[in-house]
Amino acid sequence: MEFSKKTPEISKLIKLLSSEKAGTMARAALKLYEMGSGAVIPLLESLPSGEVPGAGSPQETIIVSILSKMGRNAVPQLVRAINSDNAQARELAALTLGEIGDSSALEALYKAARDATEGSIECVLITEAISKIEGPSEPPSYLTMKEAELEGECTKKEKPSHNPMYF
Repeated sequence: MEFSKKTPEISKLIKLLSSEKAGTMARAALKLYEMGSGAVIPLLESLPSGEVPGAGSPQETIIVSILSKMGRNAVPQLVRAINSDNAQARELAALTLGEIGDSSALEALYKAARDATEGSIECVLITEAISKIEGPSEPPSYLTMKEAELEGECTKKEKPSHNPMYF
């Protein structure tokens, strides 16, 4: 289900994203970025069918890069996509929301996680996005902190004070 209105200009620019010429592709990406929120949904829907979001295809990388650079301005449209019927758009939106890291998307991501099929790509991408936004869930263990402390001590002992290469 397409839930956006693609203008001819946006459609043309999206086609140019797969150009062989790096300059053409970069100019198209910049123009789409400058279009802001109006380009978000068409970009999400532009991933060729059969491509799996999260696999890191060149097209996906460009789309996520453009949307991530939009930052917080893209979040409302990405949240809208998380709630859409388009599975590919939901997955790509989750991936991008994780990259942006805006906590205002957490509520929509939690709801989407509850609705997603357990073990599906969509569920994995949504869970990863939530983890990226929330940050680490546990503080480093005592052992990890002790290892870092010991490593620091060893480094100090190995560094001779008379060698001018060491500061």
